Amino acid sequence: MPTTWKITPYRYSVYLPDDRIDVDYAPSHQSGIYRFTFGKQGDYFIMVNTRNGELSLQENGVLSGYQVIREGPTKVYFYLETEQVPVGTSQVKGNAAVALKFRENHIALRYGVSFISSEQARENLQREIRSYSVDQVAQAGRKIWNETLSKIEVTGNDESAKTVFYTSLYRTYECMIKLSEDGHYYSGSDQEIHNDAGIPFYNDDWIWDTYRATHPLRILIEPDMEEAMITSYIRMAQESKEGWMPTFPEVTGNSHRMNGNHAVAVIWDAYSKGLRGFDLEAAYDACRGAIRDKSLLPWVKAPNSELDDFY
Repeated sequence: MPTTWKITPYRYSVYLPDDRIDVDYAPSHQSGIYRFTFGKQGDYFIMVNTRNGELSLQENGVLSGYQVIREGPTKVYFYLETEQVPVGTSQVKGNAAVALKFRENHIALRYGVSFISSEQARENLQREIRSYSVDQVAQAGRKIWNETLSKIEVTGNDESAKTVFYTSLYRTYECMIKLSEDGHYYSGSDQEIHNDAGIPFYNDDWIWDTYRATHPLRILIEPDMEEAMITSYIRMAQESKEGWMPTFPEVTGNSHRMNGNHAVAVIWDAYSKGLRGFDLEAAYDACRGAIRDKSLLPWVKAPNSELDDFY
């Protein structure tokens, strides 16, 4: 029997025939939930490991810890708990992996993630998921996606064209990602935790891919979100040592990919179309510095060279 799966924006399920395991998963914003159903008799194990981090095993199988992203110092933290209490646990030396042993063939687990701390990951989980029902989390996600995608209504009888359109619209919400956690956020620009002052902080934008169409579309259908994203760009610049507008912001910081500065087009397009919920003067200062003082060599974070000055 082949592996079978079903994928939607709010749920993922798969059947693994060799091991006779049903996996059901639903994501929330900063948390998620799994349910595993085992078809074979015997003991069952859930393994959790980190390549470059640390795990802490607490009572009743509760796990917390972190993983360092790339070379650091950015860490992604997590907090995980299970519905069924494990009958046994084991931890690999060095806190790299933990095994939870169960005898029930239905196992549910839920977890929260954070860029601030494991304690904040627990808060994120408790705020978003309060049961062990994958159905409840999936239905909440389905409602959010239906409301979001219905911002644009397409008429006509071509169902294939509608599928292509709404799939593409769904993908425009891949970037940027809202990182605010209960009014605070981690900034890769200075590796510090900041108060978001009521304006959500966004990061992770492949802006040389998104400035032509995704940002202009968001100005029309998500203006408040676009203003918060532009404010986030300004914050990243102000939190950096150089004060330059980012070219390719990621949770680990600005990776300075590509040349030029595509944020200029995004910010001026938004202002020209009536958005005023950001500091235009601060944006101008950051853009000017990135264009006038930063080397235009791609993938380089450095002041102008003699060649830059010549051009």
